[in-house]
Amino acid sequence: MYGLVPVGRGANLVSRLSPLHISVARLREDWAVSIAVMLVQRVQTTLRGSADDIGWLLKDLTLPHVQKRTERFVQLLGRISNGVHVLPDNLVYVLVPGLFSNHGPLYFVDTKKYFSRLGLSCHIARIPTEVSVETNARELKVFIEELFRGTGKRVVLLGHSKGGVHSAAALSSTGRS
Repeated sequence: MYGLVPVGRGANLVSRLSPLHISVARLREDWAVSIAVMLVQRVQTTLRGSADDIGWLLKDLTLPHVQKRTERFVQLLGRISNGVHVLPDNLVYVLVPGLFSNHGPLYFVDTKKYFSRLGLSCHIARIPTEVSVETNARELKVFIEELFRGTGKRVVLLGHSKGGVHSAAALSSTGRS
């Protein structure tokens, strides 16, 4: 089989194999190769992420430059560092996970618990983060609209890593503030 000459006790067994047995063995081998190829393609797709989907995220030179560590930011950071809760409770907070987060089932759970202890309405967006930005933007948009209709409260998206890109894409497609 496959260019090998069986010797010893195995030679007798191989000589008794029918063409059907050989065909089944080849099918199993082909199946195993197909599975391996699919796994490699899945890993490549996952690692590539949405690199081809984010052309809309272009730098706009007409917008003002981002200011880091503004006076207001430093003030709020100081209050938070001293345990003073500064988040309004008339909003719904949605945590939007980053790439590969669906491989960690407890991702964002502690953050959600913290928000809940503060008396804030908080949800974790259940999105497959390894798919395209366009796909997740649509899912997030639907989720945001359902939350708004159900609560009557404005929704704040808090995106981590690629979740920020998904959030920005969802918000750019809503047409509302």
